[in-house]
Amino acid sequence: MSEHHKHTEFLKHCLSYDDSSERHQMLEKLVRLQHELRIVRRARWLVIFLTALAVAGLAYSSFLLQNLSHSAQHSIMNLLLALIVGLLISLLAFVILGTCLRVKLHRQREVCRQQLKRFLAARLGPTP
Repeated sequence: MSEHHKHTEFLKHCLSYDDSSERHQMLEKLVRLQHELRIVRRARWLVIFLTALAVAGLAYSSFLLQNLSHSAQHSIMNLLLALIVGLLISLLAFVILGTCLRVKLHRQREVCRQQLKRFLAARLGPTP
């Protein structure tokens, strides 16, 4: 568990003592952002795995399929190269999307911290 994840779970736990509607909305957004980030990370690993398989298929077709006709081998290689390029573009998109989601999650954690400060100040009184 990463340090950011531990911090987020601690914030969620602390905010659970507040029963305002604003807190419910903040926690819902925080949970949604965490869920979306997990989905993007899984998709990124899937694209990495599929890219590795496509590269292995390209290596297989270039070295081990020498007995196929040149046009068939060329077609297979073009198909695999197009697949690899598409997967790399998808990987770039998932990296950018993951970065954007991490920034949004960081902002939401900051909003939750501010809400928690207001809640604690109301409960415990002003700080000296």
